[in-house]
Amino acid sequence: MNFDGDQIIISPMLKRISIVLAVFNCEKTIARALQSIDVVFADIAESVEVIIQDGASSDKTLSIIEKIPHVINWKMFSEQDKGIYDAWNKALRHAQGEWILFFGGDDQYLLCDIKKIVSILDAHEYLDFIVCPVRVETVEGDILVSRNKNQIIKESSFHMSLPHPSTFHNRRLFEEFGGFDTSYRIAGDYEFFARVITHRKEIACIASDPLVFFSSGGVSSSPKLSLLRLKELMRIRRFYKLSGITRYDVKILLNWLLYKVFGDKLRDSLLRMIK
Repeated sequence: MNFDGDQIIISPMLKRISIVLAVFNCEKTIARALQSIDVVFADIAESVEVIIQDGASSDKTLSIIEKIPHVINWKMFSEQDKGIYDAWNKALRHAQGEWILFFGGDDQYLLCDIKKIVSILDAHEYLDFIVCPVRVETVEGDILVSRNKNQIIKESSFHMSLPHPSTFHNRRLFEEFGGFDTSYRIAGDYEFFARVITHRKEIACIASDPLVFFSSGGVSSSPKLSLLRLKELMRIRRFYKLSGITRYDVKILLNWLLYKVFGDKLRDSLLRMIK
């Protein structure tokens, strides 16, 4: 395992929340993503920072970012990286927040009572993860995902059960456990979560309006990469002595087989019929 352990030296804590935004060629969605941050976090703007870690985009992403007016303090860095987990590690070194969110260039924050959420963060500084509901775009339509602690812990034995964009990570996690393992292409967030929960399970779930809207069609759920995803999940489970083969793995394999035999569009239709 390649944790980048002692290399993650986070900046002094000066903010309440750091939003880490790793982007690469996101010209179609980056404006919406950044504008949603400004709107949702405007009431606590002085307590929030956004760290934009660009992977040397070759489209108009950087020029769009530079033109967007904003009330939240932004820091932007652009350099080549080895993937999203390397980008997150780079951004973490600049983070000054007590709580850290990981946001995607095609994600969108939703209007909610952010002051209420912050008051919960302030009252539970001892927790490692604080989780808010999310709204997810799927092939079946938009769905609300709201889980409790027991569900998250149970499912963590075989996959990434945290809704990542809406999960506040206590900064001390990265100081104690290091950064993300850059040897993973898809499941590096799950590896980090597994690394933490094998030691302790300080998690709370907030019953609030959804914080984030995101699409389930990212790299980690791509049918093209299903076998790599399964390989990485099994590697993590073996290392941390978690679950063996599960029904979740069968679903991943079925997803890949349908894609190989029928292609993307027909695969989506077949999956809807099966469900």
